[in-house]
Amino acid sequence: MNHRVILVTGASGDIGKAVVKLLAEDHIVIQHYHQNEPETIKYPFPRLIDIYDSGNIEIEDQYTTTVQADLRSSEEINHLFKSIIYKYHNANSKIYTLDAIINCFRTENEVEVLDAVCHAAIIHGCKFIVNISSRSAEFGRDPLYAAQKAGVAAYTKALARIHPNMYINAISPGMVDSRCNEWKEGKKLSPQYVAEIIHTLLESKLTGQVLSLEA
Repeated sequence: MNHRVILVTGASGDIGKAVVKLLAEDHIVIQHYHQNEPETIKYPFPRLIDIYDSGNIEIEDQYTTTVQADLRSSEEINHLFKSIIYKYHNANSKIYTLDAIINCFRTENEVEVLDAVCHAAIIHGCKFIVNISSRSAEFGRDPLYAAQKAGVAAYTKALARIHPNMYINAISPGMVDSRCNEWKEGKKLSPQYVAEIIHTLLESKLTGQVLSLEA
């Protein structure tokens, strides 16, 4: 039996945290943080190289571990995926498959970084990819952010056309009840609800879809 391993990038955000918490109930979850996370995160995360070299990490059916990598670096992206494959292949005489990636990160040049991450995921055997766009792509007032998130949606659809045997989708949530939206008024989506929709996509055969979510 293959045991599902899921990588969640950008896991320090509210959506990322909710996704990790939900998926870790049934799967092995690798939660990714940027290498320069702020000190508001109150416990130390091992650098990816430490995980790769240590050889003493316990692996269980329900297990969450944390890695740090700069996704703007192609070298660190490749090391990230190779490390996961190395660490979980035939662990404890079981077969663990890196099956899915949930991309919750935000960064400059987001589509370019997303392309590099998704390309590495495909090379290393992922069958499911879920990206995070935003309703701000259509209704937002920040032109640069709107353009980035519109790009994520378009990229996701194009990638699904190129890889018809995979399950590649995006979600496009409206305003989420998160730290960056604390000061904003209006109805907000809970991160837990967004995580549940992502979980549904990982259990479905949909592909090439961008699901709009509103409170």
